[in-house]
Amino acid sequence: NYVTGGGAAAGIAEYAGRLQALMPHIKMTYAHGQMDRSKLTAAVEAFAERKADVLVATTIIENGIDIPNANTMIVYGAENMGLSQMYQLKGRVGRSDRVAQVYFTYGDETRLTPQAMERLEAVARYTELGSGVKIAEQDMRIRGVGNVFGAEQHGHMVSVGYSMYCKLLQEAVAEIKGAAVRAHKDTSMKVDFTAVIPKDYCGARRTVSAHIRAQKRERARRAHRRAYRRLCARADRAEKSAQRRTDKKPRRRA
Repeated sequence: NYVTGGGAAAGIAEYAGRLQALMPHIKMTYAHGQMDRSKLTAAVEAFAERKADVLVATTIIENGIDIPNANTMIVYGAENMGLSQMYQLKGRVGRSDRVAQVYFTYGDETRLTPQAMERLEAVARYTELGSGVKIAEQDMRIRGVGNVFGAEQHGHMVSVGYSMYCKLLQEAVAEIKGAAVRAHKDTSMKVDFTAVIPKDYCGARRTVSAHIRAQKRERARRAHRRAYRRLCARADRAEKSAQRRTDKKPRRRA
């Protein structure tokens, strides 16, 4: 089991000591990024080899730690963590066939910002396998994609779309490199007659509509078959029940 948080590394040892005093029968160890390399390795190996039951650590464990027997993580101060960071931490447990749980916690008196609430809701919502892309998209929506050539986090990719953003980024990089950037002109056409696309030109629309109708008919047939099977099963049960009642009636002697 992990207990991790975003607190200062210096307080991890003290925090682990308090937990040890509360649970003296549980073997604990701790790890943080300011430890000596040999001590850090020894602490993680002791936890991996089950010589310790609980590892109290900073968020250093999000980086490439693979311990299959770890099945529970309690994250303290989750309101201060980014969405991708929480997703990485969540991936440290459940790395075998054992069911795993992660608890993202915050203080009773902590007032969550709307962004923090969105991050916690997103990490709780996207739990299925391969949800990393959805987490990344949600993270960009909350924080904005930011300034690629600076430390600022501003702007929202959703407002222009991913394809347009990539196109604008390519043009900005080409302009910085001094390459020729193709100018785009907005084109508008005005005519003095009604211009529409004839219905017979859009054959694909009829094909799609026919496919949708076929799907609806198939769903209706499946629902009918299920209802018929349930009706037959109910009639069969009623017949067997009547037969049992008949068998239980005492027979008159001649």
